[in-house]
Amino acid sequence: MLHLAVLCFSAPWGLAEVLLTDSFDYTNGALVEVSGGKWQPHSGTNTRPVNVVSGRAYLTRSYSQDVNAELEGQPYRTNSGAVLYLSFTVNFTNFPSPTGSYFAHLRGGTNGNFHYCRIFAAKAEATNSFQLGIANHDDSASAVHSLDLSLNTDYRVLAQYVVSNAASTLWIDPNTEANGGVTATDTFPAINITDFAFRQDDNIGNLYVDDLLVTNATAIQPPFRISLISVTNQNILIRWETEIGGLYGVQASSDLITWTDVANNLIALGTNTMFSTNLSGSFQFFRAYRVP
Repeated sequence: MLHLAVLCFSAPWGLAEVLLTDSFDYTNGALVEVSGGKWQPHSGTNTRPVNVVSGRAYLTRSYSQDVNAELEGQPYRTNSGAVLYLSFTVNFTNFPSPTGSYFAHLRGGTNGNFHYCRIFAAKAEATNSFQLGIANHDDSASAVHSLDLSLNTDYRVLAQYVVSNAASTLWIDPNTEANGGVTATDTFPAINITDFAFRQDDNIGNLYVDDLLVTNATAIQPPFRISLISVTNQNILIRWETEIGGLYGVQASSDLITWTDVANNLIALGTNTMFSTNLSGSFQFFRAYRVP
């Protein structure tokens, strides 16, 4: 159900392109070796790799290898208008340190040496929980999400990165009550983005990652935003901003590859349009678009 928020929790966008997806359905072993070249090492020790364990990527404080996967259609240049969305499921089995560190990020610049949209984990003070944070480029989180997280629990992480000004925002389980995002406050010059990466460090704890998805939402005119997502029983309600008289459509997919029209040529009679459908079928992902 949380996948619905990944595609619909949006800034101005056209039809999102899938730039990278991985469910880590490989045999157990080093990710670089079992992924058939999709993932490459870029730092750390290859004898202490990122591993795949039972269909999930496993990152640990005990190992040091960092790996990356190239984004389809890269580089995403600072003048392209690209807005990148990255999402994945995390499940921590051991706490990160109170200092914390980042375990996922985007890469760019010469040889990918610059790390942007850094997603951090740190043990929360005086509680048996941890928190996630984000930075545009700093070595510590400049914004921390207020949600206290527990071990051995799946959480859906969603981040937005605006390539033109290196601006990052983080959400956790954006379909729950704690759906407010936090935006990084540190500043650093924008660069072209080429790939997504996982990072292992002494301070990250131990965690599993699954269902990785990176998409590109490029700004168009006139822009629109999803203003409401509501799921009740097996019904989803989506509301988005519209231009009066404009035509809009909604598509659904079970795999982010094949899309089916579930509504088309919806005429906007006001500044907001709503669409509702039943989730009893195989569809898990939805997207709204303006008909040209």
